[in-house]
Amino acid sequence: MDLVTKELLINFLFILLALCLLQILYIAVYAYRSKELKSWQIALFPFVSLVLCMIFPVYSDKDDIWSLCYVPFILGGLYGGYKLVLTQIGIVLFIRYLMGGMGFYTGSVTTITIGIGICALSKYYLKMNLKRKLLL
Repeated sequence: MDLVTKELLINFLFILLALCLLQILYIAVYAYRSKELKSWQIALFPFVSLVLCMIFPVYSDKDDIWSLCYVPFILGGLYGGYKLVLTQIGIVLFIRYLMGGMGFYTGSVTTITIGIGICALSKYYLKMNLKRKLLL
């Protein structure tokens, strides 16, 4: 198996693991009829997935790096709301700054632009039915 494929599968694992753990948490809350989930519990899973995807990016060439961090960024933002998006923007910018590289400024502009778009869509996304969510 090629190294790129292994790294890509690891990133998919990080994303799916966070989604599965969140669903397990929802089931536990429903089964025990406990109170609703706290916002920090919901925010924990996209944060972990986001950080892991950024720490282990996919290197296809020497100069070509793919980061799947925008998948948990978008999913977490759509379900978590604007507070989570703003926190995620801060985390992404901080980790990108620590990692360095030539693409910090373009990555910052992209992250902020996507974050603003998600902030605008988040409120309406939660009210949509499943068919419209899938179309979006």
